[in-house]
Amino acid sequence: MIDDQKSFDDLAKIWSSYPTIWTPSVSGDGKWLVWAWAGITETANIWMISTDGSSKPQMLTNGDDHYRVADISHD
Repeated sequence: MIDDQKSFDDLAKIWSSYPTIWTPSVSGDGKWLVWAWAGITETANIWMISTDGSSKPQMLTNGDDHYRVADISHD
């Protein structure tokens, strides 16, 4: 039983480390894309990038809990 639990825990850790994008949203003016990105950090954090490709993605949150995009302002 212990080996089965260890295998399950290992599988869960591997599965949670795969990058997953949640709730992508574009600002009302079309200039920004924000999304929640899980798997590249310990929790899902909010990221942002300009839609014209002029910047690199920026991580906006860094917490102990998962974040998601609920809404984005027009500008």
